[in-house]
Amino acid sequence: MIGPTQIDRWGQTNLSSVGDYAKPKTAILGVRGLPGNSINHPNSLFVPNHGPRVFVGGEVDMVSGVGYKKERWPAGAKSDFVDLRLIVTDLCVMDFGGPDHQIRVISLHPGVTFEEVQPVLHAMTENVLLEIQKTFDFFKATASSDRIDRIVVSGGASRVDGFTASLQERFNTAVEVFDPFKTIAFDPVKLGVSDPEGLSATAAVAVGLALRKTGDR
Repeated sequence: MIGPTQIDRWGQTNLSSVGDYAKPKTAILGVRGLPGNSINHPNSLFVPNHGPRVFVGGEVDMVSGVGYKKERWPAGAKSDFVDLRLIVTDLCVMDFGGPDHQIRVISLHPGVTFEEVQPVLHAMTENVLLEIQKTFDFFKATASSDRIDRIVVSGGASRVDGFTASLQERFNTAVEVFDPFKTIAFDPVKLGVSDPEGLSATAAVAVGLALRKTGDR
């Protein structure tokens, strides 16, 4: 169990400094043994003050402990033993059991409401929306038409609580969760699938590849 200064949506933790690493606002303990510990051992996190100063909207200022952000892992590096388990705060208990290891609330402490916890989760979602906004801005600046009639969401993000509603509210555009099995009949029992809806949300790429024919590009 560690008590990081910052945690981001990928589970990366900061125990070193706040602000620009070259000229930090605050110097803390330093990474110490956290890199090796986070790579090779199960870890849970303790946060005594649940708030946006700890749960940052973007990436932590300095990655001291590894998480589930694939882009941070160099080619050939093995992440098999990364095992982030619980985040225990003064308001709730969370884990990384959501789609693509998204942080989710699994229990609230007595007397705490979900509305008290939710602003931090929204702060993490806000960072994703800003990246989508940049993509849309580029599209509108370079495409022959700047009209976007519909947003189709797939993958693990489509199952994050409140994400599609936030998308629709931000861009004032219809949002739909892509279902690759919409015209494909299958028996979940025969496939050993206990959550067909969850499978639909994350199987878009796999179904697309399975439907490819010789010569397709």
